[in-house]
Amino acid sequence: MVHNDAPPKGTAQYEGHRVIKIWEYDVQTDKVVPGTDKIIVNGGTDITQKPIWIEAPHIYKRNGRYYLMCAQGGTGDNHTEVIFASDNVIGPYTPAKNNPILTQR
Repeated sequence: MVHNDAPPKGTAQYEGHRVIKIWEYDVQTDKVVPGTDKIIVNGGTDITQKPIWIEAPHIYKRNGRYYLMCAQGGTGDNHTEVIFASDNVIGPYTPAKNNPILTQR
């Protein structure tokens, strides 16, 4: 299971700082496995630029690689869609060089 969340308590670096987390999921019990959460995106494509509101994660598998697509920048003029790639579903994920893939800037 993957979703957006606030950074761990006490680690927010700026207003709007968010993370994307992934958990193991037990299909037998239909629940996430406690204690398996892992941050796979911290802040956004480049945390030094203080991107806000990384959210709405979707993971796609194509040709053996995993692609994580997220919204970044909120719903205003700075909204973008960004892509991260990994060889493993639990990461590490690297931002694509051609981000953002969609923007209204």
